[in-house]
Amino acid sequence: MIAAVAFLKKDISILHDEKMEEAVLHQCCLSGMVDMTGSLLPAIDGFSVDIEKQIVSLMRSTVEYAIGYENDAWFNAVLEKHFMPDDFSIVRSSEDSIQIQFTQTICPETNARIQAVCAALEREELSSRLFITETVPSYCALTVYFDEGKTPFEELMNVVQKT
Repeated sequence: MIAAVAFLKKDISILHDEKMEEAVLHQCCLSGMVDMTGSLLPAIDGFSVDIEKQIVSLMRSTVEYAIGYENDAWFNAVLEKHFMPDDFSIVRSSEDSIQIQFTQTICPETNARIQAVCAALEREELSSRLFITETVPSYCALTVYFDEGKTPFEELMNVVQKT
């Protein structure tokens, strides 16, 4: 959670470092807190201080990289290849929304596809051109709300099919 906040705020100092992780784990142990295994150890879920420090280091490296990667076209190369498989359908769910329905299997792959399409449609140039007002992802579908008075339904359908 803290790593996500650090990224969103573009401030790595929000995310603690390895030394603080170690100090906090030792202080928790001294205060009588036990880890998930029920042990009075400076650990989390049975993972040692060294492993926890490596996790914090990896999180910090990842967030620092993402903060420094100021490129709006981060996923454009992937999106331009139209990796969206044919096992989806688009239905009109109301006068101002469509629903992109994927496979009915709840799985990481379906979620990744939904998140990728959602991100593509939320990009400012596309979102403002199509007057998209909201995107609502769920386990197996993505509902897209738009201003029907400014975006013809057919235009939105064409863009979504190409995304």
